[in-house]
Amino acid sequence: QSTWGTFFDEHTGDVNCFMWDETEGGVSSNKFSSIAVKHCSNLIASGSKEIILWSDGCGYQNRNAVMSNALLGLATDQGVSITQKFLVSGHTEMKCDSVHSTIGRAVENLNIYLPSMYSAMAQSARKAPKNPYHVEYLDFSAFKFIQKVLSIHRYALGKSKETHALLMSAHICTIMVRYSIS
Repeated sequence: QSTWGTFFDEHTGDVNCFMWDETEGGVSSNKFSSIAVKHCSNLIASGSKEIILWSDGCGYQNRNAVMSNALLGLATDQGVSITQKFLVSGHTEMKCDSVHSTIGRAVENLNIYLPSMYSAMAQSARKAPKNPYHVEYLDFSAFKFIQKVLSIHRYALGKSKETHALLMSAHICTIMVRYSIS
């Protein structure tokens, strides 16, 4: 089975999908943190100094200490600011959901014999005039074991359902937590 992490750029409409076969990487917080760092690194390489990530409340994918530490490490190493914001429970529809729906419709009646075939079909799922989805198929070498280098204690994030935003900044070398929307 193929698994993916999707990033939708609100300004340009560009979509980056990172796909992998679960036998290559599994679905742990380390895997999703690795692709978030990879995506943010690409943004930083293209000149971004402030990055805002909107995430749903999925604990093992987005709302966990492994992801927070991975983003903090990147922000510190690169001298940038990364803010991870979380959607309010019950209001979690994101533009990425439409990407997943479009890919699902494009492949629903096709014969897929290998997980790697899925990425080629996903790349062609978006029709003109928009840019095609950028799809990168990953193998095990793309994933880092971030959990080994946790720099903040898990409890520093507070009760995960109460957390609405995290700011990872090289200037303060810490994670700031916002517990309210206002």
